[in-house]
Amino acid sequence: MGSLAADTSLLTCQPARTTLVGSLSTQRLVGAVAVLALFPMAREVPALLTLALVVAVVCALVVYEVIRFGETRRRVRDEHAVGHGSERGLQG
Repeated sequence: MGSLAADTSLLTCQPARTTLVGSLSTQRLVGAVAVLALFPMAREVPALLTLALVVAVVCALVVYEVIRFGETRRRVRDEHAVGHGSERGLQG
């Protein structure tokens, strides 16, 4: 059941991304397929092992996205900070 929830979570963002950005998140689709591939095995092995494998897939996805998109996220945050510099100065 947990693998189905993780798969649903990975796929939920796809329609919004397609609408807003006009593209699919290939890495999230691959992650969803990997989690779906665990589903038949999940019925045969202990639940804790299934959970560990799902967590491994999601962690691998997060690590990939941090490495792959880190510079882009940093640039967007910096551009946003320049536009709101006075607000940031008041915070700290």
